[in-house]
Amino acid sequence: MKNRKKIIFFLMSAVGGAERMTVTFAKQLDVSKYEVVFYLIDYKTNSGILDFIPKAYRVCHLSNSSFGVNPTSVWQFYKVLKKEKPDIVFSSLISINFRLLLWKPLFRKVCFVVRNNTYLKKTSISFMQKMLMRFTYPRANYIITQTDEMKDELVDLLQLDASKIHVIQNPIDTHTIDDKLNNYMPFMNSQTINYVGIGRFSKGKAFDILVKAFNVVCQKEPNSELYIVGRYDEKSNFYLNLVELIDRLNLKSKIHIEGYSNNPYKYMKNADCFVLASRSEGLPNALIEAQYIGTPAAACTCIPVIERIVDDGNTGYLAKSEDYEGLAQAMLKASKLGRIKSVYQSSSFDKFLELL
Repeated sequence: MKNRKKIIFFLMSAVGGAERMTVTFAKQLDVSKYEVVFYLIDYKTNSGILDFIPKAYRVCHLSNSSFGVNPTSVWQFYKVLKKEKPDIVFSSLISINFRLLLWKPLFRKVCFVVRNNTYLKKTSISFMQKMLMRFTYPRANYIITQTDEMKDELVDLLQLDASKIHVIQNPIDTHTIDDKLNNYMPFMNSQTINYVGIGRFSKGKAFDILVKAFNVVCQKEPNSELYIVGRYDEKSNFYLNLVELIDRLNLKSKIHIEGYSNNPYKYMKNADCFVLASRSEGLPNALIEAQYIGTPAAACTCIPVIERIVDDGNTGYLAKSEDYEGLAQAMLKASKLGRIKSVYQSSSFDKFLELL
């Protein structure tokens, strides 16, 4: 097809919220108007995001044994831009964004769209990374943030022009969710009260808080079980400490570490309660998706938008961040709500298309 705009989506090859949302945005583009190309950065050779990219799209790989601030990783982006000659480039991860934007002066005709994936004050962004963001982000044609609070933070900390920043709350990929939902019960016992937590095993996802809260839940409701769905590294300190905590609390028979799944929605749908224990989030996709599916939530309010996603007392219950006892009470109450109707209003994909 002639006269199509070429758009390159740069993303890590692992499955995370930023990666999922990048693919979701790409899938909305009219293939008669856009040639879509994905460039995956194969950090630690983890290519789970391929499960979500339709096979019709061209996928290329950039190999990196590490992804620190080094000349090699930056130079790879230049070579791709020089070779592909895109009309538009898009990335949704801070560590990719500033690397790409370094090359903007050499590719002035290319539209650079970057999406900020997290809050700077709540994550372990280094001083060097913040300085690189302050230096490179003004070069972007458009910057997408997920919430008004995230936009205000970028303006305050990086002194960015507010008119360049567009708030687009994560749209829901309803087609993929509906396609993956089925009647298969992933739980061992349908007679138990089943709780689900979803996400990568990291300090930010706070599965340690979730386990402590679940321990309190079990003292009230012994027929409860917890399923944690997400990729983990058996050698990581966080994973090892979590397993040790589970053993110490004698919960090994009641907590099921499921690992990565390309269909977390079957867990959400069949659960009595979805639990978000996070210490930090950008915009919690799993929570939004669970609410869309109709599963009540118990959620820690680590960022303000969570109070707008969950209608406390109606679609779930809220607790303060790090408060495992408060989270336990939220879990006990949310599990009794039954199916719910989400009140969250995501942005339309039209807001994204308007930038291209």
